Amino acid sequence: MLDNRGMPKRDYLGWLLFLMSAVLFAVAGVRSEDPLVVAGSAVFGLACLLFLSHAAPSPRRSKP
Repeated sequence: MLDNRGMPKRDYLGWLLFLMSAVLFAVAGVRSEDPLVVAGSAVFGLACLLFLSHAAPSPRRSKP
């Protein structure tokens, strides 16, 4: 079953879970004062957001 973004709901949920894990790893990196973990988490989180933004359908005007 597809959601409004044009991808299966379980795939969309999976990418959201990846995004949540990136946030949690970034928090853990900040707490342990490890800049490499924070940077890696930020890159991974941005990659997840980029994928999700490209999975969304482009807005098109409907012709009457």
